[in-house]
Amino acid sequence: MATLMLTPTATPRTAKTLANQGNPARQTRAVSAARQVAPTPTELHLTRRGRLVVSVISAFIAALVGAGVVTLATSSDAVASSTTVAYSVQPGDTLWGIAGRIRPRADRRDTVATLLRLNPQAAGGVVVGESLRLPH
Repeated sequence: MATLMLTPTATPRTAKTLANQGNPARQTRAVSAARQVAPTPTELHLTRRGRLVVSVISAFIAALVGAGVVTLATSSDAVASSTTVAYSVQPGDTLWGIAGRIRPRADRRDTVATLLRLNPQAAGGVVVGESLRLPH
């Protein structure tokens, strides 16, 4: 059966402890072992190829995010504009009230924003008898 002997790595603290024990041979080995401990790097250094890879990946991610935003914006506008219903404003109607009636469970702010996008003339308020386009 073979035995395995492990020797601990000397650190500056253990080197000082061993140096205080009085054995000159151990002192020399401990001090030289403690000097061989490499400091940990604190900065990341990229090569030219590494910087290029990081730049390409960043540009790709930015393009994906931009394409997603554009797709969401155009798809919601297309759906809102393709499925609209005409509504004639009645006495006492407001955009806020109309938004609550057409989408009672939705956030009224979003619905009012959709109404304003479909009816830009209603930004100053609605007039009785005016025809509004409502999302279906």
